[in-house]
Amino acid sequence: MYEYTCTFARASDVRAWNAPLCFMRAQRLRLRAALRSFDPLGRAAAEGDVLQNLLAVDWSTFFARDVLQENPRSLQRLRNLFGRDTVAAKELIAAYEPALLSTVQHMMRLQGPPGRPPGQNGPLHFCGTFGWSQVAAELTSIPKARVSLLGPGDHGLRPSACAAAAGHWRLARRLRSHEDEADEAEADAQLKYENSENSENSEHSGPLLLPSPASPASPDWAELSLPEVHLDLPAVLPIPCVERNISFAEFMQYFRTKRPFLIRKGLAVSASARALLDALDRSDLDGAVGSIPYAHDFMPRVARQADGLQEVLQGHAYLFLEIERETRLEELVQTYGLFGMRSWFNFDQELHSVLQVSLGQSGTGAPWHWHQDAFNVCLAGERAWFLKPPAEALMSRRPVSQGLPHLAGSYFAKQRHGDVLYVPELWSHAVVNLMLSSSLAFEFGTGSQPEK
Repeated sequence: MYEYTCTFARASDVRAWNAPLCFMRAQRLRLRAALRSFDPLGRAAAEGDVLQNLLAVDWSTFFARDVLQENPRSLQRLRNLFGRDTVAAKELIAAYEPALLSTVQHMMRLQGPPGRPPGQNGPLHFCGTFGWSQVAAELTSIPKARVSLLGPGDHGLRPSACAAAAGHWRLARRLRSHEDEADEAEADAQLKYENSENSENSEHSGPLLLPSPASPASPDWAELSLPEVHLDLPAVLPIPCVERNISFAEFMQYFRTKRPFLIRKGLAVSASARALLDALDRSDLDGAVGSIPYAHDFMPRVARQADGLQEVLQGHAYLFLEIERETRLEELVQTYGLFGMRSWFNFDQELHSVLQVSLGQSGTGAPWHWHQDAFNVCLAGERAWFLKPPAEALMSRRPVSQGLPHLAGSYFAKQRHGDVLYVPELWSHAVVNLMLSSSLAFEFGTGSQPEK
């Protein structure tokens, strides 16, 4: 956060810290007053406010400024913490969580479960927001009697709870901002679904996936493909497969478990490799070509898309193209053909939804990553998928051509032309194209939460 180093030789050093480490005075005074009222020998009336204030604000910079005071007491405290008189700001901020964890453990040991102000998120959500994974791990290990810490409906497995415990605070921050409204949307959607099940003209009796006219995959995929990749797999777990199209009611039985599943030949798609390349070359869509999907994060965009497509055909490069971003979910559902899901989702909200196309030679793919709920359709070729549950989530920038670590114990499935794979929210996944392959990925937000 702050890369420079601060010493205590001059008063100007302290003044230099005061500006970037300034806090809202009202919140600071409130915390101090609450801490003064905290009595470890009794049940202080403000104990709920203490924990709430302690976790609801990132006090790490306040902690850093408190240490960086030009007085003998603070200097001695610095020596006790770090064994020296000079320290970088990021070291002080990093030292805050162990101090916070010690305080929380002390409160839990002496006071038991504190109360929680009505209408506010639980402490675990704040751990996810600010990245306090150690404190989150402490809170998720508490007995069931103290479950009030987690907030209503929380049992340690909500998305932000999983992200907090795993230290994925950036994702938890995004999820947390939608959770209150998502809970209401989920309840409303469930009611709509139950009502539609009882309707005489229910649209859920038909197949979930609306197929296009069936035709075999174009043979030019095999002609353009590099030699196929053969995997030497460690011990893996199979992803449940459905060998037929399914109704919406059947889909909901799988979807509610928030676990991955594969629908074999769910869509009768047909795509010509050359026709797809020509269409992409003619389009003005902005795509990135690199060794992993998020290539634009660390390498320049290609000057022309045609050059990028040529690179795709010649070697280990991966085209990852986002067609639509921040579009109303209903439009994407209709485009994708999941007509049976329309009455279940709440379309009054703008939910983050993305439709993506990928194209890659054998040996390309995406390393370990995670995001919101997603469907992935294999338009052509064959792909190997590896998935891990949220508690074991991984994120990597290592190209799959250099190998995929940590495959043992993961869930595995081969996805072929026409197969549809559901990847639940926060499930970490990696994919390898076993031959020249193209896919359509549809990410969406539903507001539903993982269950045990």
